[in-house]
Amino acid sequence: MKNLYKIPLFILSIILASCSEENNVDSTHITVLNIEEGIKNMSDIQLSKYASSVEYIPLETSNESFLGEISDFVATDSNFYLCSTNGNSVMEFSSDGKFVKAIGTKGRGPGEHMGIDRIFPTQNEGIGIMTFNKSILYDKSGNYVMELPGFGNTGLNRAERLLPYKNDKYIFSYLTTDTTENKRTENLCIIDSTGAVVLNYGLGNGYEKPTDYLLLGKRLPMPRPFVAALYKYNDEYRFANGRFDTVFTYLPDYGKKECYVMEYGKYYSLTYETLEYEKRIDASANPQLMETDDFLLFRMSLPTEVWTMYNGADGKADVLFLYDKTDKKLSLLKPDKQNKISSFVNDIDGGAAFTPFYMKDNIMYQIIDAMTFIETARESGSPQMQNIAAQLTDESNPVIMAVRLK
Repeated sequence: MKNLYKIPLFILSIILASCSEENNVDSTHITVLNIEEGIKNMSDIQLSKYASSVEYIPLETSNESFLGEISDFVATDSNFYLCSTNGNSVMEFSSDGKFVKAIGTKGRGPGEHMGIDRIFPTQNEGIGIMTFNKSILYDKSGNYVMELPGFGNTGLNRAERLLPYKNDKYIFSYLTTDTTENKRTENLCIIDSTGAVVLNYGLGNGYEKPTDYLLLGKRLPMPRPFVAALYKYNDEYRFANGRFDTVFTYLPDYGKKECYVMEYGKYYSLTYETLEYEKRIDASANPQLMETDDFLLFRMSLPTEVWTMYNGADGKADVLFLYDKTDKKLSLLKPDKQNKISSFVNDIDGGAAFTPFYMKDNIMYQIIDAMTFIETARESGSPQMQNIAAQLTDESNPVIMAVRLK
């Protein structure tokens, strides 16, 4: 201890600061996530580090239950709900994959929609549909309950998916636009079971990213507004702002409190200044951030300049970042060898690599289309996958991969 007093104060402060930076936690106990370092730390991350079991659940295929390309997914304690890109209804399946019923119809009347943008769980194990100008709630039996006009995914008030809140309420984030001042504001809203607003809490300035899309050989400017994304962690409701540089927790008696701050380093300009969509980094908090006591998981879309091993249809690829709370390290999940998708290494049963899409309590889910499942099973060491694949065809409904966390 005596030698400590011989170290000049400014050197000591540098040492302490470097220790704090290395551990990704600053002096205010806010975790700093360095995206540049995370990309450097591309790693094979074993699924068994965080999970205890894997199950594959094939969804029943029939004329009534057939699903096309899946656009959204929700799991409750007893059922799965899925909607497809061009589907007119939400398809409900039991937890063992049996088809139950179709929910919702296309139209302009009460309880009808003009197109399903996303779905969300409602109170008491029901399901909700968000369309362009409203949200529609159904009960566990699929019966229409009520509409929430104005809480849709487009227009001047652009909402994110609703989440069940305390005492039969709902909580969600949305973006408002003041056309006179051309100003956007992020908000957190709580409504009661009748749809009446209980709380409307301003989160700060909204974020609209200037964007140039390449269409028919021409670049067209189409700014993209980003909505704060809400998720649940234990008993807390947390949200990432639309700019995706801060994650807050909402405290009813306090307001918002910072939990995580993203630092982009040399990738700052690619994230916030590059206009061309194909060349820039986009952070994605949708479908959701996933957080447990062990880790925080989130998605980003990387261009070929950063992610060279795989190109998506638009020249970019969605990747997964994982922050390990024990190791205090942010890593980019390395792509699997077969499908070149950023994912966990499945060392539990030797089956499909795992790229989670949704989390409910301590179970994470991935949706695998039938063709990919059959091809993956052929190369895998999982007897469970191979047995299921033998019963599928290329026209079968997807298989749900359910991973139970420790």
